[in-house]
Amino acid sequence: MSKSRIIIYLLMVLMTMHLLPISYFTGIFTLVILIVVLFTGNLAARLKGLFRNKLFWVLITPFLVYALSLLLSEDLQVGWKQLEIGLSILTFPILIGLTDLDRKDILLFLKLMVLLIALLPVLGFAHQYSIFQEVNDTGVFYNDNLVSIFEKQAVYYGFFINIALLTLFILWLQGEIRSKTAGIIGIFAFFLLVWSQYFLASRIAIALSVLIIITFAVLFMMRRLSRMQMVIFSVGLILSTLLLVVSFPKVLKRFQSIEHVQYRFDNPNPINHFNGEIKKENWNGLNTRLAIWECAIETIQQQPFLGHGVGDAQRELYTIYREKNFILAKASNYDTHNQYLHFALVGGVIGFIAFLGHLLFLVRYSFLKKNWLLLGVLLIYMVTCLTENVLGRNQGLVFISLLLSLLTYFSGRLSKKID
Repeated sequence: MSKSRIIIYLLMVLMTMHLLPISYFTGIFTLVILIVVLFTGNLAARLKGLFRNKLFWVLITPFLVYALSLLLSEDLQVGWKQLEIGLSILTFPILIGLTDLDRKDILLFLKLMVLLIALLPVLGFAHQYSIFQEVNDTGVFYNDNLVSIFEKQAVYYGFFINIALLTLFILWLQGEIRSKTAGIIGIFAFFLLVWSQYFLASRIAIALSVLIIITFAVLFMMRRLSRMQMVIFSVGLILSTLLLVVSFPKVLKRFQSIEHVQYRFDNPNPINHFNGEIKKENWNGLNTRLAIWECAIETIQQQPFLGHGVGDAQRELYTIYREKNFILAKASNYDTHNQYLHFALVGGVIGFIAFLGHLLFLVRYSFLKKNWLLLGVLLIYMVTCLTENVLGRNQGLVFISLLLSLLTYFSGRLSKKID
C-alpha cells in the first residue's frame, strides 16, 4: 500500500471520529497522523518548502489573528483556551502541507466522506425511533434531535450535508463516478442527504441545498436531456418538493417562525420551537440574530482597530448584553453568530480584513486553478459564516480546516474541466 493511500485512510478514520461522538480522541489521532507524516521523508526539506508556500500562510491566517490578538487580552486563561480550540486551523495546513497525496486517493477520500455524511443520520433516525416509541412525538426526529446521538447541532450537520451534496455533484459532472454500482450508490447517497437535510430543518442549510440542487439540475438538464425530458424532470422536482412540504409541516414551521423581525431586548419569552405553537411575541432565529449583531457591532465600535482580543471578546459582548438587559442572550451567553463580526470583535478592522482577505484569496485561487469543488466549498462556507461562528466550535472547525487544506494544496491535481 502506498504512503499516499495510508495517509488518506488515516484521514478518513479521523473524519469518522470527528463526525461520531468520540471527539475527545480526534485531537490525539490528529497528533498520531502528524507524527506519521513528520517521520516519513526528508522533514527539513519539506518544512522549508512548506514555509515558502504562500498557500500555507493564507490557510493559517485565522489562527494568526487569534494568536496575535492574544497579546491584547487581559484574560489569558480564556485566550489560551480559545487558541487551543482553534489549533486545527494551524495543524491541518501543516499536516496536509507536508504530505504528497495522489489524485486517486484524494478522490477516494471525498467519495467516502460523502457516503459517511449520508449514512450517519440514518443511525440517528434509528436511535430516535426508540425514543419516539416511548414519547409518541414525531418531533424527536427533527432538527438537533436527529444528530443528537453524535453530539452535533443541526446547523453544523446541515453544513456538512451541503459540502457532501456539492462534492457528489462535482464528481458526477467531472465523470469521476463511472461504474453502474458507483452511480447507484451516488443516487442512494443523494436521496439520503436530501432527506436528512430536510429533517434537520436548518433554514440556511436548506436554502443552500435548494440552490445547489437547482444549479446541478440546470447543468444536468442542459447537457443530458431533451426539451420534453427537461419538462418532465422539472415537474418531478417541483412535485417532490411540494410532497416534502405537505408531508412534514414541522419543517415549514421553521421558516414561518422568522416572519417577524422586530425585537425588544428585555423580551423574556423563549425562541419559537418547530414542535410548538409559533407565537409573534416569541423570539425567532432571525430577530435573535439581528439583536445579537446589534450588540456585537456596538462592542466592536469600542475597539474598532485592534479589537478586544481573543481572551476578552466574549466577555465584552456579554457586558453589552447586560447593559441592554438582553435577557435571552444573557441566559445563553450567545456568541456573535456571525464569523465576520467575530473576527472584527477579536481583531478589529485588521482582524476582519485578514479573515476576509484569507477567504477572497482562496476564492481567486480556486478560479485560477479551475477547482470548482474548492470554489463551491468556499461559497458554502462563506454563506454559513453569515449566521454561525463556524470556527468557534470543533464541530465545524476540524471539518473545514481539514477539507480546505486538502482541496487547496492539491488544487492542481483535482482541477478538471466539466464537460
